Amino acid sequence: AGKNINDCSQDAIGPTAGIQDPTNRKLDRALDPQDVSQRLVLSGVWEVPAGRGKFFGARWNRGVDAVFGGWQFNGIASFQSGFPLVMGSIGAARPNRAATGEKYSGPVQERLNRYFDISAFTVPPAFTFGNSSRTAPDIRAHGIDNFDLSMFKHFPLTERVRAQLRFEAFNAFNRVQFAAPGSSAGAAAFGVISAQQNTPRQLQLALKIVF
Repeated sequence: AGKNINDCSQDAIGPTAGIQDPTNRKLDRALDPQDVSQRLVLSGVWEVPAGRGKFFGARWNRGVDAVFGGWQFNGIASFQSGFPLVMGSIGAARPNRAATGEKYSGPVQERLNRYFDISAFTVPPAFTFGNSSRTAPDIRAHGIDNFDLSMFKHFPLTERVRAQLRFEAFNAFNRVQFAAPGSSAGAAAFGVISAQQNTPRQLQLALKIVF
């Protein structure tokens, strides 16, 4: 867990938020657009103890060992909260925050057209600054819930050379991570999610020679 607070974020990998009033920099102090409040990554490797020279099947013949021996299973699970939304407005740098807004819950798929309570934000009058913070501390984009899995099969070729057959599945369960919703008050796409952030499931088969 962590919290990244600053008053400027121009050069960044993720979303950015500019300065609203150069004469009052205190108004810009907020969560950084790349703030990640929670992140957990778990990884594991299990080499199956079966095959010639292993706990199980130490005396298997080459044919049996070629099928049941030398297997390895790997996995990486990644979980991460989404980035805080960078708020904007038509005709102004930021909107007015008129209310706290109703907290929406449930599957994101059920609120793609209204990800958050857009009635909590209004377009500020002409030639005025909006009172909304640079980023919304209570509204975050969709987070990460991803699993990468793989199976390796080792084949000894000679005393020093072996082959490795690799089957890998990235985003193995094909879970979608939605892009951030529109965050410009007054725009037709305000609060609407219209894109996917991650890549759908990818399968890869490869042969590797290790020597």
